[in-house]
Amino acid sequence: MKYPRVILKSEVDVKNEKKEKELAKHLLKLAKNNSPSNLNITKKKKSSTAATETGLAKKKKRSTNQTQQPLSDKVKRLNKQLKVSHHLYNHLEKHLQNLQSLDDEIKNKQQWIEQAIEEKLKIEDQHGIDTSTLKQKYVHVRLTEDLKKEIEKRVKILGQFRESYSEKLWLMDAIYEKLERDYQTVKNALQNHIEALMGEENRK
Repeated sequence: MKYPRVILKSEVDVKNEKKEKELAKHLLKLAKNNSPSNLNITKKKKSSTAATETGLAKKKKRSTNQTQQPLSDKVKRLNKQLKVSHHLYNHLEKHLQNLQSLDDEIKNKQQWIEQAIEEKLKIEDQHGIDTSTLKQKYVHVRLTEDLKKEIEKRVKILGQFRESYSEKLWLMDAIYEKLERDYQTVKNALQNHIEALMGEENRK
């Protein structure tokens, strides 16, 4: 009669088996975590996290740049065509030429007009809005019959080139042109006077 073989295990063997089982479980867990599907999920999580961090960094940088930018650069500019008289346009052109000859910072009409608008707003904020500019002023004009007829002829001719041209506009043109001529005359006279005074000083 054969008896079954009985193997007695020592405590050391039992402990070793437990360690081997734990090691096997640990290796199996590592193998699952390092599988291609899990690796792709991990990469996606990392990439999404990196993208989120990059987006937040860009947003923060953008907000910082917007804070540092001047108001004129942030505000959207609107284009507007302003209809002005021929005399005002020429006066502005000559004035800008004088500024450029003095090496002024303003180099074009757009900059000059923007500065004019900003200065007017600042003055009105400090001293209030001036309503006196809304009141029309009147200038008394005396015309002989001959002068009136001559003006009417010219108004009729100019009316062919410009709609709603009137006697009033012709008279305003005459005043503007006279102011411009007198301005040049006075300017030249003052310049000659200053040169004469400087010559006298040098002779002394």
